[in-house]
Amino acid sequence: FVALLMLIYNPHFINNVGFQLSFIVTFGLLTTAQTVFTRLPQVPQWLSSAVFIPVVAQIWVIPIQMFYFNTISLYSVFANIAIVPFLAVISFGGFVSSVFAMIKPIASYVCVAFDWILNPMINALVMISNFFSSLPNSLAITLQPSILQIMIYYLIILLLTLYIKVLNKKILIALG
Repeated sequence: FVALLMLIYNPHFINNVGFQLSFIVTFGLLTTAQTVFTRLPQVPQWLSSAVFIPVVAQIWVIPIQMFYFNTISLYSVFANIAIVPFLAVISFGGFVSSVFAMIKPIASYVCVAFDWILNPMINALVMISNFFSSLPNSLAITLQPSILQIMIYYLIILLLTLYIKVLNKKILIALG
């Protein structure tokens, strides 16, 4: 819905790589992540979220990353797992500081305080990113897929997700 509103506002957003990556990952997480979690009920929720959300996100990002950059980041899943705890705090802190920043008398003090608190975490994100990008063979050079190949890839992912959902329902029916 948000993507549609943004495209109504400015149809040229469709050509923006950041727009495409953001919404394909969001779509992928909405359609695929829950299916993966239900197939792995024995894995604790905190662990499955920390590990499988970056994996699902990477599965959905790969074709676009290959199309625009002709690369695949080989360590991105591990980097994403390492930064997840920081992102939660930074996102929440950014939200809270933006709410308090709307109150004019305290806005500058709030911004300074939250900068002091959040900057070390942002620096940690940069350090983690630099660490993984400096590892040997952190990027694999790829060929550029065609639009048809990308569409087939996403169709296969959606069909596999649907198959897993149907298979999971059959197993639950057989057990119960």
